[in-house]
Order: sequence, then C-alpha cells, then structure tokens
Amino acid sequence: MGPEATAEFYKRVIKIIQEKYGARYDYEYPEMIIVNLPIPDIVEDVKNRKIILKLLKSALQKLEFLDCDLISVPCNTINIFFEDMRSYVKIPILNIVEEVKKEINFFGYKKVVILATNTTIKEGLYEYDSFQAVYPDKGDQKKVNEIILNIMSGKKPPSDRKSLIKMIRRLYSQGAECVVLGCTELSLILQKNNTRYKIIDSLNVLAASTIKIAFKEATKNKSM
Repeated sequence: MGPEATAEFYKRVIKIIQEKYGARYDYEYPEMIIVNLPIPDIVEDVKNRKIILKLLKSALQKLEFLDCDLISVPCNTINIFFEDMRSYVKIPILNIVEEVKKEINFFGYKKVVILATNTTIKEGLYEYDSFQAVYPDKGDQKKVNEIILNIMSGKKPPSDRKSLIKMIRRLYSQGAECVVLGCTELSLILQKNNTRYKIIDSLNVLAASTIKIAFKEATKNKSM
C-alpha cells in the first residue's frame, strides 16, 4: 500500500542483501512476491472498513496460496487492521509499527516525534508506555498529510522536505530525542543524510527486520 513506497522497500531489501550478505547471483536472493493492493483511502480517514478488510483478506490468502513464509506490509496505517489480518492466514505478518517500537526501545529514546498520517495518529498506533510520542500541532499535521498525498501522486518539491525539517526543529525544542518517519511515503523525501536530527525510518526498519527473519529461516531450513 503506497506503490512507490513499496518499490522503495523492495530496493532497500535488495541493498541490505547485497551489503550484509554479499549477494551477487540471482540464487542468493530470496524469492519475493509483491501484491499492490488498491484499497480505499486510509491516509485522511477510514470510511470503508468492510471493503478494506475484504481486499486485505483476499490478498493475504493469495500469498498463503503461493506458499509464502513471511508477509511484510510497508505501510504503518494499515496496522489498525493488524489483528484482523493475522486472523486471515497462518503465515507470520510483520507489523512495521511494532518493529519500530523495538528500535526505539533498543536506543532507549523516551520522547519521540511521530510524523505519520492522520489515521495513524488518530488510531494511536504509536502510543506506548515505554516512550512518549510527540505529534505536530493541528496545522502542521494537516501539512504532513498534504505532503504524504503529494508523494503518493509523484510530487516531491524541495519545499515539502524543508517544511518537515522546520516541524522537526520545533518539536525537538520540546525535548524530543529522535524522529520516527511513521509513514513509508515520508521515507521517499526525508532520510538521515537530509537532516542533522536522529531519524528512525520505518521503511528501513521493516526492510532490515524482513531480511533478518528471512535469512534466519533460510539458514534453519538448510540445517534441517
């Protein structure tokens, strides 16, 4: 969900395999299947839950039929349906939000800026006891959502990146320790080398977790 973010996720998975595992030949990469799912909008609000769940169930069961071992969904907001998704198939499904939470806790951050869709914030996906989530104010959040929709339509003006960095600067002044890119579209315009602030990129986190699990399973299967 988010076609360009999904394409970028695939690229980052490939890069990790090349850099960490030294892959060179086709047989050194895991088999991967991409399903692009045209669900109703969930960025601004969720109005068609029944349709969304029907589409999710169909897509997940297709992947199960294709004998997949692991499912990774490069979208934060969709995890408002995570328990439903998990009930549809027996295959493990990685929850990108939970993987980011592990990263936050690993570094011990206690006050974290969350840049995400209106729905992700409204549904409290990043509300945890182990750290305090700090959000943009109403005006800034509206701008974040506009930027996400711009990216989804292929527009990435430099002004959008500058707007995000200004927001981060203001939120850092409130004592934040790092910034979570809690929408995978944001990973397409804001990365660690774009700013001096500490960034936890949910797309990177999911790619790393996916490969870690995939290669662990592959190693285990070879030894059996």
